[in-house]
Amino acid sequence: MKKRKKRRTFIENTKHFICFLLVFCMTFVSVPVTSFAEETESSVKASSGEHVLNEANNWSISNEFILPGESFYIEPKYEVQYEILTAGAEEVGARIILSNAGLTLGSLSTDINKLVRSTADTSNIVPGKTNIYNVIKMAYDKGDLVNQLSNIKNDDEKNQGALTNALNENAATTVNAGYVNNTTTPIVLYQLRTSSSKEEGKIYGGEFGLSLLVSALSTQRSDCAIRFYEPYYTLTYRNLLEGEKEQLPDRYYVKNEQQDIVLPDLIRPGYHFKEWTGGLFFADKIDAGEKTVYTFSGYDLLNAGYNWEDETLSPSFTMGYTVTFNPNGGTIGGKESVIYELDRNSETFFDISKYVPEREGYTFDGWCSYPSADDNSLIKDTDSYDWVDQWVNDYYSRLHSSMYDIHLYAKWTKNPEPPTQPETPTTPTTPDKCANGHTPQKTVTKATVKNDGKIVTTCSVCKKTLSTVTIPRISGISLSSSSYTYNGKERKPSVTVKDRTGKKISTANYTVSYAKGLKTVGSYGVTIKLKGNYSGTVKKTFTIVPKSTIISSLTAGKKKVTVKWNKQTTQTTGYQIQYSTSSKFKSAKTVTVSKNKTTSTTISKLLAKKKYYVRIRTYKTVKVNGKSTKLYSFWSKTKTVTVK
Repeated sequence: MKKRKKRRTFIENTKHFICFLLVFCMTFVSVPVTSFAEETESSVKASSGEHVLNEANNWSISNEFILPGESFYIEPKYEVQYEILTAGAEEVGARIILSNAGLTLGSLSTDINKLVRSTADTSNIVPGKTNIYNVIKMAYDKGDLVNQLSNIKNDDEKNQGALTNALNENAATTVNAGYVNNTTTPIVLYQLRTSSSKEEGKIYGGEFGLSLLVSALSTQRSDCAIRFYEPYYTLTYRNLLEGEKEQLPDRYYVKNEQQDIVLPDLIRPGYHFKEWTGGLFFADKIDAGEKTVYTFSGYDLLNAGYNWEDETLSPSFTMGYTVTFNPNGGTIGGKESVIYELDRNSETFFDISKYVPEREGYTFDGWCSYPSADDNSLIKDTDSYDWVDQWVNDYYSRLHSSMYDIHLYAKWTKNPEPPTQPETPTTPTTPDKCANGHTPQKTVTKATVKNDGKIVTTCSVCKKTLSTVTIPRISGISLSSSSYTYNGKERKPSVTVKDRTGKKISTANYTVSYAKGLKTVGSYGVTIKLKGNYSGTVKKTFTIVPKSTIISSLTAGKKKVTVKWNKQTTQTTGYQIQYSTSSKFKSAKTVTVSKNKTTSTTISKLLAKKKYYVRIRTYKTVKVNGKSTKLYSFWSKTKTVTVK
């Protein structure tokens, strides 16, 4: 009988508790309670880009620039732990943790040693987002506290009241979660120095109402360190001649994405261009044929290792032959004169007969070595460099000012006048159908990438040719960039089309279409279809390469080195590490790590007591024309280590 009565009491108590929960839930349904991490926008200007600190990047965005107008904010992490021993003798039934719930600048720490012409304005790093949360209610709504709350007796008014208070909408906490860069300079949030914990509430229960059933905790990050940068830095040059500066860029920018500084190889009479020297040491310097490309990203700027600022560059030359073609009253390539480098040691023969000028009413006879362009100075044999040797001999006779600065002059023969037509007999007279003017009719032969076109205007009545206009062929179609670094946004290079005279063609004469999916790492096609006075289709390609990474540490061992790097899992397949005893990576060896979550590897069988240069880049395997191809990021900055 006693056992049956005790069982009935337990059932009745359980029913009472369930009724209490139903009444409690109905009460709270009618009251709007702020949910976890509700975001509110401040009245600051809209940001053009967001930088999120979350679990995926270990709550760190220290390798990203935050440009003017962009924002940065923190994303909390919610988790529940069960049966965790706390301080003293209490055991918690469930501990709810909301880590990194807020982000506050606190006493703003700044590093402005990168500023040259701007002033750091910390007052314009303004709040941009807020997190509003109630940790216990969040866990309650998710159903994570069902087992624990069942241990509150229906007659335990104190603990039931604690639960009611914990779930009350007024128990919600509001914290800053992010900021907007409303300054005029880029910034980098390079350190979150401290974190603080806050008790969000406790709920007791159990047989005696003293067991700790639920404990809620939150943490916040604060005391951020900010570094300011200039929006751009200037590029100046030494040792330039008049007119050379106009074709050179005058600045480089501070931004997250990759940028290319393109410097053409300068052409000077009597000299051969060697290289550009001076600054931009943080960039990869690439010899791209007739130009030098300095390529770098935001990572390169941040890890430059010196106080980069306004840079000065200088061209370097060696003595060498150049040929200046003077059309002597005509034009060549649409210009009054052009200059080319002549390398007698090159495998490609420089045939001057292929450079033909134009002059209306004249026929080109060839190139001469004297301004008089007479028969005696006409270069008849252009199949060898014998004429160059003759030029050098003339220099030693002081007929020319420089043996390397070769000037050639066009020789012309005037075309004969067309014969006059004999007068027609006066009788009988034939009526002139075009006596009052011709009836023009145009015929267009479209220009292509290989051939000139023309517009011929004739009289549709008498068939006389009234005019002929040449449409220069297309000789240059280029993209604004052939490579971009992945940033999750769509990348579309602009297209420039020029004819053989160097004139830019209007966009009305062509259409541009792009391949799909321009946001992920891969190789993409651009189709340029000519129209109007032009005909043909040209296809170009560009790539989106993965974000690069950096080497975090090099640890030397006995004939081995352990390399550690920052994890880069977004749009990557793995990593490639390159090492060499040469700073220019001659005879370098590579190690491929095929898992993008791996962050270290050990290189063995190295030479003892040797200094090694090490760098790393990411890669992603993609399909290009049906074949698997690896697309690589740009190399990281080189680090050195001496093997034991």
